[in-house]
Amino acid sequence: MFLTRLFLTTVVIAEITSGSLSAIQTREKLITPKEVYTPGVKNLGYKMVNGVKVFRIEAEPVVKTIYNEKDNQLEKYVKKHNRYTGPTMSLPFSSQKIDGWGYNKSIPGPTIIVNEGDEVRIYVKNKLPEPTTIHWHGLIVPNNEDGAGGADDPVIKPGNTGVYHFTIKNPPGTYAYHSGFNDPKQVGMGMSGFFIVLPKGGSNEVKYDFAIMVRGWSLKRDGTVDFLSMANDWFTFNGLCAPNFPVLKVPYGARVKIRFGNMGGIMAHPIHLHGYSFNITGTEGGPIPLSAQWPAATVPVFPGTTRTIEFVANNPGLWRLHCHILHHIINDPPIFEKNKPIGILPVGGMYTCLEVGEKE
Repeated sequence: MFLTRLFLTTVVIAEITSGSLSAIQTREKLITPKEVYTPGVKNLGYKMVNGVKVFRIEAEPVVKTIYNEKDNQLEKYVKKHNRYTGPTMSLPFSSQKIDGWGYNKSIPGPTIIVNEGDEVRIYVKNKLPEPTTIHWHGLIVPNNEDGAGGADDPVIKPGNTGVYHFTIKNPPGTYAYHSGFNDPKQVGMGMSGFFIVLPKGGSNEVKYDFAIMVRGWSLKRDGTVDFLSMANDWFTFNGLCAPNFPVLKVPYGARVKIRFGNMGGIMAHPIHLHGYSFNITGTEGGPIPLSAQWPAATVPVFPGTTRTIEFVANNPGLWRLHCHILHHIINDPPIFEKNKPIGILPVGGMYTCLEVGEKE
């Protein structure tokens, strides 16, 4: 199997000599799943080749704007629902970026969506200045496909392309992928994403299905990531701070699923939804049997875990969805600490809203 990996890698390198990986993707007619919505992040397209779903990923440096005061996604909903729109304190700068590492120009990486039982082949082009791998977090794969940074399979050297090839043996659920080499640095710089398994041979059973990766960051003003810091000052949903993260909109009576993941952080984030009691229905290990599910209004998302919640949207209105470590709903809390007395703080960080329509 080890020799197979090296052979496939050689074939892939030959394949891309005539153009970049992204150029090849452009020429192909890709199938892009739409069953799950990851706000601010694209779903990764694939091509069917002899019954195999073929994906392509580029590990590369990524500069991403996580906060822009001109892109307020909450403002119109706050006005519509007559919430507070008065003066608040403000940041002494208009934007903040991450100068990190990610996949396919994205932090977090694009969401991979497959079906139970699929055979998949994933090409990974390394555009970083050091070796890398991808670990398939929670997925049952052969030992030499685990992406454990050279412990179980080869690393992908800079400029090279590796390939992972396995069959999906997990039940439908919320899994993840992230770098498996030099993890504190590479995952700390942003290299992670969702890997979602849907039911075999079919689409999603829930129409309103969202995926949110939670993450804390220690950032310098120029976007440099202090990935070894034990203190965070920026907090994101899918690489975006409030008020830049989109509002989740659903009609009255809809069944809703929200998948949370925490692959790069140093702490747990208790995510709280106002107005609802939901069932916790899944973890990074797969679905929770109905008899073992439990009701909650806050779900703790620990590092290295995913949590899936489900509920029926039967309570109309605009409902807050946020981390309940409350300084995690502020952008750059130390800035405000320096400007006492502290007045009304602007919303930021891990914060958005769920808008549920009125009953017709």
